[in-house]
Amino acid sequence: MFYALCAIVACGTYCFIGTIFWPLYFPALKVHLWLGLALIVATIPALAWHIRKTNTNLMRSLIVPGTVLIGAGLAIPGRPEYPAFGPIGWGAISSGVHVLLIAGCARLMPAPKRPPVRTSISGVALTVVLLWALHVGILGWQMRGDEKWGPMLAHSVLGIFCAVLVFPHLLWFRRFVRRLWGVPVVAVLLGALAWWWYVSYPHDLLVTDIRSPMDWKLEILPASTSLTETGRIFGTTPANRNDRDLLDEFGPKLDPELIGNSFGCGDAGCHELLTKQWSGSAHRHSADNALYRKVVEELVREQGPDEAAFCANCHDPLRVLTGTVREAYAEGAPPPGEGVGCVSCHGTVHVPVPPRNGLQTIRQPRRYPGKTRDAHNANLMLDPRAHRQDLVANFRMAIPGVGCATCHRVELHPDMGAAVIDHAQATAQPPWTPEGTLSCTDCHMPTLTIQRSFEQAMYDHQLSGMNLDLALYATGDRDEEALDLVRNNTVEFLQGTIDTTGLTQEVRQYEIPLETTAVLKDGGVVLVTASGTLNGTTLTLNTETHNHRAGHPFPSSAFDLTEVWQEVSVTNAEGIELVHRGALGDDLRVPEDAVRLGGVELGRDGKPIEHHRIWDVAAIVDKRQIERGGSVTDDYTIELPEGTTGPLTVRVWWNFRRSNQDFTDWVFDGDGTTFPVHEMGAAEIVVP
Repeated sequence: MFYALCAIVACGTYCFIGTIFWPLYFPALKVHLWLGLALIVATIPALAWHIRKTNTNLMRSLIVPGTVLIGAGLAIPGRPEYPAFGPIGWGAISSGVHVLLIAGCARLMPAPKRPPVRTSISGVALTVVLLWALHVGILGWQMRGDEKWGPMLAHSVLGIFCAVLVFPHLLWFRRFVRRLWGVPVVAVLLGALAWWWYVSYPHDLLVTDIRSPMDWKLEILPASTSLTETGRIFGTTPANRNDRDLLDEFGPKLDPELIGNSFGCGDAGCHELLTKQWSGSAHRHSADNALYRKVVEELVREQGPDEAAFCANCHDPLRVLTGTVREAYAEGAPPPGEGVGCVSCHGTVHVPVPPRNGLQTIRQPRRYPGKTRDAHNANLMLDPRAHRQDLVANFRMAIPGVGCATCHRVELHPDMGAAVIDHAQATAQPPWTPEGTLSCTDCHMPTLTIQRSFEQAMYDHQLSGMNLDLALYATGDRDEEALDLVRNNTVEFLQGTIDTTGLTQEVRQYEIPLETTAVLKDGGVVLVTASGTLNGTTLTLNTETHNHRAGHPFPSSAFDLTEVWQEVSVTNAEGIELVHRGALGDDLRVPEDAVRLGGVELGRDGKPIEHHRIWDVAAIVDKRQIERGGSVTDDYTIELPEGTTGPLTVRVWWNFRRSNQDFTDWVFDGDGTTFPVHEMGAAEIVVP
């Protein structure tokens, strides 16, 4: 067993100070893992025999240490909002039980005919630390997400202590350190090991936010880690024409194999559910949809494929970063792609403030070892440190909303072809460092997805917003099941009935998830109240609409496409509808006199733009949005038929339609397609 322990320590040390790109790294890791599993089983009979053979006191050598381990595990169970230390506590409990099993096994063995041996403190410490390190390592190996790194760090630290404690238990070592130069040599060796780990071990973003039960906060950053590592490749999406010219001449072209293939992110066994969610999301179909393809086709026909880079920055960033826009858009709409994939967000290392038009810098991930896809995935499962280090770069962008706003805050400017300087679809608003406010992801990507009950909930990747009708216009390789999954979640999201169970693991640490829970669970997007009086046959009606849940102006989508308007229905006591305002006409158009939210985008000819020609906008007029936490009022004077008497039932509600009928007819060549009308909020009163 001693030699097996030496092999474990040797392989573990190699993996501990090395990186996944070192020769024989993964074979050494596999040897380390399988020997560790074997040692967990072998220690029960081996240590029981060793202790019984030496006739050591069972109470002192095993029973008391095992009980202390269990007590320590119960004392550090982890905190509900970030249970990274939970596995460390669980490992202590299971290793304590392991120690007691050894004691029981030793008790069943025949007692030796020799006097008892004094309990070895180093032997007891070695047993406790060894078993704790083994159990914590197994738990960490099995876990996924943020919880993995607490036990893995603990496993490494306990492993070092285990290696150190082996030597005092050996007679020859005790003789060695008694010499004057023995202790300094050992100290130098341990110091060198610690220094090497500090400068080479890729633990940034892995242990920077581990919280202990006593609220200690560890911040360990390796000296060699920075965003400008030598040999790393960065790509920047351009914000305007001048940037695109510069990019064509000097910009690096990222490897499509390393920044693409988001569909395969569930293959290794880590992100199956998140990949499924993304597959039915608006991000996935940002370029593979009929609306985008029709508009960009017109842009390319008028101005050439190079100008498609402005649209592709946000809708098709993979082709911008790989330098293939000109080729892909040569005939107008591009071939099927993956839209906004994983690297588009998780590889982002910089976004300017204020954000605009998809301008961001993305770091190309490193190629993971493995000659085949299966070998690559197996290695990724064994040690995902480098993968995580490469693809959680967005967590460095701590300013709420900025990463999302780079695409969800469209800046109209002459540099991109418009005739006005303004902002459209501006869901994110300054100031960029608000205190105590929700970030975009808190509502649109709440931590609701739970794969295993003992692990931290993950960010939901369905990205629900107003994407109720994506299945109507999504193109490319469609995952119908994923589209249905996202739509059902979006319905609950907009109704305020979404299940927030997953947030309960975070609410004790952060106040924001508490606010998120209220936002996600508390009714529709807008709240409508109404009051009215009947004077003869004249109904005076007042409505107030409150932006109840949107953390940004509502509506904030493209004014020339989406429609938000109010309908009013008046019914008498017999149930006969007397008046109905705002109803769609026979031509499926919203009436001209309907009360609306949104705005009008005018082209250079002074008329409302058609075909979503955002590059032709000269002015935005009649802008009417409800600011976050704000409200708008609308007044009606309605003449009713002669002889009308109360009581009257008045119902007022807001409608949302993803695309107006004129644009829809243009996109679908007048084949009869129409987008459904969705109710956003309503009020009903009785006027006596």
